[in-house]
Amino acid sequence: MQANTCKTVINEQRNDTVFESIWEKMKVLATCVNIQLEKPRTAKRMIQRSTAGDASDTVSKYIKINVFFPFIDHCVAQLEERFPEDKSAMFLASKLMPLKVHTMSQIETAKIYEWYSSDLPDRDTYYMEIQRWMAFCNQLKDPPTSLSESFILADSDYYPNINTIFHLLLTMPVGSVPCERSFSALRRLKLWNRTTMTDHRLNGLALMHIHKDKEIDRNLVLDKFDASGNRRVGAVHL
Repeated sequence: MQANTCKTVINEQRNDTVFESIWEKMKVLATCVNIQLEKPRTAKRMIQRSTAGDASDTVSKYIKINVFFPFIDHCVAQLEERFPEDKSAMFLASKLMPLKVHTMSQIETAKIYEWYSSDLPDRDTYYMEIQRWMAFCNQLKDPPTSLSESFILADSDYYPNINTIFHLLLTMPVGSVPCERSFSALRRLKLWNRTTMTDHRLNGLALMHIHKDKEIDRNLVLDKFDASGNRRVGAVHL
């Protein structure tokens, strides 16, 4: 929903009026730093050039056609790729949080059920559970503001379906940063002299390396590593 709102707001900026206001600010800033605004030189015969280059006879028109409008289109395309319409119900489940549950409509409740039905432990009691959850949230004096707190509040015995939905939302990656970080870590861990390393140890080293900002008791890690008795760890500290 918020992504659609952002797309609407960004699309509304794609007009001449908004660009003219931005252009006036650009001219003031360019004058302050002693920069002359001008378009690239256009030759009679150019192999590589913008398709709108010939139509832009002024500097402002050139920037509007070749920079401003493409940038707006790029932002909208990225939002549509990151938050596709066919997965809107997946993010709609965040409305089950106590702060938002009173704003959820019956249509939204049905969409959430349709998306998560295959993962729900007790689908037959889903709608009744939603009613009990709404009544419970209305009685809270200080409702949680985060998804993790809502997950803890939704007891798996009383609200198994809602607990499962919160669990899935919390484990859903919000971007590709963790994956890219793991790839970078593997280049530093899986070296030529560690080719015999097993997956279990590699996963452990990768987690410790990627999440090195976390507070980890190194002595407990050493004790677990030496639990087999086949390692000469002893009292060595990392």
